Amino acid sequence: MSTIDQTEPTTSSRAAADPPAAGRRRRVRLAVCTVLAGIALVAGGIALAPRVERAARWWRVRRLEGQELQALDAEAQAAIVDDLRALWPGALGEDDEVTSAFPLWMGPGLVARLRTGSGRSLWAVVLVQQLVMIPGDSRAAVLLVNDGGDLRNELEDFSTGWRIRIDSVGAERHGARVDLVIETSASMGGGPCARQVLALIEAEDRVALVRAEAADGTFYANSYRHPNHTLGPRVRGRDDAASSLAGLASPDPVRRLEVLVWLGGDHAPVADPDRASVLTETVTDSEAAAAVCASPRARELVEALVDSADPWTAEAAAHALAALASPETTAVDGSR
Repeated sequence: MSTIDQTEPTTSSRAAADPPAAGRRRRVRLAVCTVLAGIALVAGGIALAPRVERAARWWRVRRLEGQELQALDAEAQAAIVDDLRALWPGALGEDDEVTSAFPLWMGPGLVARLRTGSGRSLWAVVLVQQLVMIPGDSRAAVLLVNDGGDLRNELEDFSTGWRIRIDSVGAERHGARVDLVIETSASMGGGPCARQVLALIEAEDRVALVRAEAADGTFYANSYRHPNHTLGPRVRGRDDAASSLAGLASPDPVRRLEVLVWLGGDHAPVADPDRASVLTETVTDSEAAAAVCASPRARELVEALVDSADPWTAEAAAHALAALASPETTAVDGSR
């Protein structure tokens, strides 16, 4: 037998000899590839679905920018809260839990993009609790969020006024900044505060009260003597004199304003005889305020700010300087 006669047939020669078999093999390979591709697509879709849903929820929240959310009906507000809870699980408390961080009756108030003087920006989701009983207070909280929908702070609610109702929540440009503005009105003996301005701190993920105004636009002295009358988020370092002095010297005008508003407010004396029977500023906070008032460095810094070109800073510094001159004197703010 020749060498050619003993050689095994090649694949191509077999295919040529049996065309139907080759076609079946190609179809099987194609079917297997199609199935595997489908499995990969399904697996990828399952993995991608939560991110797609989250992006959709965050888009819906951003789409509310500038709207007066208190005016929406209950169903629309509930849908917003559902998106917020899904975006940041646990940040607002559980659905069946009444917490100081997120009472069940606190609802959406505003979505706005805040901006610092340098151009840094964060989204603010403002939640509000309207005045629901007398005596009592209205309250607000601010969630700060970056463009990707990542929460940058912990929810901290704060008072917007004792016996004071919230009329509106908005955003306003003040120079290069975009700040939150809460407009309020007194109800049955409440203080005459008409506007509260909260600004984004330059180097921190938080907002601070930088201005409170009476109806005529003048400086409204915040009451720290009685905590139930205190407006705004807790002042950073208000129980630490060194931190407050550093704030007065800060290059950030918002941080300076935060401390000036605090200094120019109504504080309880360290030896306040009412402390045993009335809700009063803590001894630690009173001692810190007294220490700053007694500091020559504080006087030097505040005196320099009285001549600031910024009218809010100049007016707040004038009130703070009066407090430095007589630290035991309380401001008359009409809120007691």
